[in-house]
This record gives sequence, C-alpha cells and structure tokens, in this order.
Amino acid sequence: MYTKNEKNTVSRRKKRIYSVTPVDLNVTEVTLDSDRLKVLDALETVIQHGIADGLRDATIRDYTKWMTEYVNYSQIIYADQLNDKVGGGDLMALLKWLDSMSVSPATKRIRMKAVKAVLRRTIERE
Repeated sequence: MYTKNEKNTVSRRKKRIYSVTPVDLNVTEVTLDSDRLKVLDALETVIQHGIADGLRDATIRDYTKWMTEYVNYSQIIYADQLNDKVGGGDLMALLKWLDSMSVSPATKRIRMKAVKAVLRRTIERE
C-alpha cells in the first residue's frame, strides 16, 4: 500500500493528467508568420525607394531612427499591423510614444512627421 506522502504524490499527478485547457476549435483562417512582411523589412524597402527618389542622407537617417524607435515602443512586428493601427484610427500608440519623450513640442512634431512619412510610404507600397 501507499504511505501518506506517496498518496499525496499520486493524487497530484492525477490532477495534472486530467487538467484541461480550453481550445478554440472554430479556426477559420490561418496566416503563416513566414508569409507576413515584417515592419523592419518594409522600412528597408521604403529607405531603398527613398534613396532612389533622391532623399537626403539626414532624412534617411531620421526615417530609420524614429521609425525603429516607434516600432520598438509600440511592439509592432508585421506591416499589416500598421494598417490596423493607422487605418483603424488607433494613433494612441504614436501619441503615447511622443508623450514619453522629454523634448520640445517642435522636436516631437519633427519626429511625428518622420514616422508619418514612413507609415504613408509603407502603406502605399503594400
């Protein structure tokens, strides 16, 4: 027979065996992450087009720096998430990112313009 400690161990094992995690079986669409365009890859494409269009080096640097910071802040990974945020009217992430900076309003405006330009070009190129 079991000792008291062995009974408790067996009882705990049984509970773990029969625990059930709910799963949604109504999956209608599957999107493979490998098929989705990453934001930083889209940014690279926008930068290459900008260079071809003759944008200045300083503009390219600003686009790269501020868009990368915004993406890291808002935790966006895929380009289609940009459409969801911008198209859906959810600009709160951009405004929160700007509010988190301790710089002058003019500097915030410059950074916002850089991010908006990259977002516009990214959405146009999709």
